[in-house]
Amino acid sequence: MVTEIARVYGIDLVDPAYLRQSTEGESTILPALSNPDFGSSPMKIATLKELLALCEAAPDPHGILRILASFLHLASPSAAVDLTTRTDSIELAPEEQSRLANMMSRTIGVARHLGLQDTQVEYWDPYMLRGLTFAPASMQRTLIDRQKIVRAATGTGSNPLLYDPNSSRQATAQQSTVLVQHQTATCLVTLQNTLDVAIEIEWIQLVTDGAMLEVESKSVQLGAACLQQVALQVVPTSVGKAVVTACKIKVLGCREQDFSLVQGPWASAKSLLTTASQTAVGVGGSTGLTTSTVSLEVIASMPVIELKSTSLQEDTLRILEGESQRFEITVRNTSVVDAAISEAVCTSTCLRIVHTDETIGAGSTMILRAELVGEMDVSNLRVNVFYSRASGINTYARLLSVPIHATVSATLQAQDLEIIPSATGDEAFDVSFTLANNHRSDTTYICATLHDSTWTDEPSSILSSSQSHRIHLTLPQWNATYVPDSSPADLLAQMLAHIRISWTLGSHRGTTSLVSLTLPSSAIPLLRGDPVAVSLTPFPHPLTQGTFAPLIVKLRNRTASPSAALYLQLHPHMGGADPPAVVGSLTRLVPALKAGDEREVEFSVCPFLVGELEVKASMRPARPGRAGKESGDGESWSRVVRVVVR
Repeated sequence: MVTEIARVYGIDLVDPAYLRQSTEGESTILPALSNPDFGSSPMKIATLKELLALCEAAPDPHGILRILASFLHLASPSAAVDLTTRTDSIELAPEEQSRLANMMSRTIGVARHLGLQDTQVEYWDPYMLRGLTFAPASMQRTLIDRQKIVRAATGTGSNPLLYDPNSSRQATAQQSTVLVQHQTATCLVTLQNTLDVAIEIEWIQLVTDGAMLEVESKSVQLGAACLQQVALQVVPTSVGKAVVTACKIKVLGCREQDFSLVQGPWASAKSLLTTASQTAVGVGGSTGLTTSTVSLEVIASMPVIELKSTSLQEDTLRILEGESQRFEITVRNTSVVDAAISEAVCTSTCLRIVHTDETIGAGSTMILRAELVGEMDVSNLRVNVFYSRASGINTYARLLSVPIHATVSATLQAQDLEIIPSATGDEAFDVSFTLANNHRSDTTYICATLHDSTWTDEPSSILSSSQSHRIHLTLPQWNATYVPDSSPADLLAQMLAHIRISWTLGSHRGTTSLVSLTLPSSAIPLLRGDPVAVSLTPFPHPLTQGTFAPLIVKLRNRTASPSAALYLQLHPHMGGADPPAVVGSLTRLVPALKAGDEREVEFSVCPFLVGELEVKASMRPARPGRAGKESGDGESWSRVVRVVVR
């Protein structure tokens, strides 16, 4: 009778069958509690108050609870709300809502005192669960997909297609949250309360399909009219796939219920026409409603490595520019699983790390030996240690990041680079640059050059504070093969690898960095060299006027392919005299040279004037029909050889 009276005034009471215990694993959706689209709100409130008074006079505790649950449901919007103002619910003052909630608690207490069974009610808002995510783990416990690291290192992770119709599907695919067995994870559950009274929650559990999860039981007070996030501590107990389908929530005074996850705002569509039959069964209460699940992947237990100590005496390492200091980093495996270090890298090339042992037993320690070379503008560094399980399939890894703070003081600085052809050899060049002392103390330095894997030291010098010296060095051509497409950066790096400037400042020693030098554009062809190198052998002794003397020209093919036939020519010159200064044949046609071949060509020259004779040689590819005095493409010149003619 009470149900029929309520329907007349547009009220859907909770069905008596609905008061039974909910089926295990069945999500709570309440289509029968949808508000009808007809009836006056004040009349509905007055009708419920009269029906409540009737059940109190009976007395009928089950009927009272049924009316109160229906009353609170009508006061809520029956929707997954957002932050906008609710307009679809019946307006009840907060004081009235609080009075109804207190009456429900008193009724449950009296019913239990009288020995009545099953006096708890169903919670009136089926859209209570609004969000479920897992909080990111700390840096030391974050899992890293090793396949992503490999793809990033090899460059195979990008899609080579300009348009891939399946890329949108891959982007929208649900990603699984990865958890570690027997390690606590934080699950963030978002709950909504559409009433203006606080709600006491006794406990919250996760309903999963697959791997088992243990959730720490905790009581929560859900604030009035809010979306509140609750943090749950979850411990996976088994390995495998799992899907969180719902949350089992026990509200104080209500039965435990399974709530499906409704992430986005949702409300049932209003119908322009509503028949009595549709109102009776609540048709349309869940049209368009989409529930969500959360996919999980539980992997086997992972080790945890933490920083124990470092051998640094202070928090900040004080070092001079170019100085090298070594220190040790001690790490400890705090888990019960053996760890295997796969890689230890640094965030800067000035910091190097060496680890001897690749496996750290459970509870054991390991020492990482590091070396830092001082560089300006480098202060905050990190040593990143990637590790995983010592046994089994290592799909995921973890990262231990050790911060290193350094203060670098300036010492010697190189600038103003200049490169010119050498006067001492054809396949060599002279390098000069300015070396400035930026330190407050005098510094002793030694320059050295590399030739045939041997370092040759120059005499040491002392550079006063705030002073500068011009350094002059001769470097031989280090590239045996001609590389026409060598970049300026590669050429500069190759040249700097053949120069070393070591310094001493009290008890400190180091090597000056030459990366501040800039390669002049005019020096690029000189460093690359010629495809066929031309060099003149100096005369062993002064020449005699009117006497023939031998002159040897050496040719070397520096390319990786045979050369063309070569046209070789001598260019003698004597100051104050017009050509010819010598007699004899000054040109030769040289056959093609194989890759890497060397050949000597002998000339006989006879000077007929007294004085200083200068001779240089030029070479170019031979072309039929070309005049010998013309210059062509690919022309190479030797250095000038001087000799005294008596």
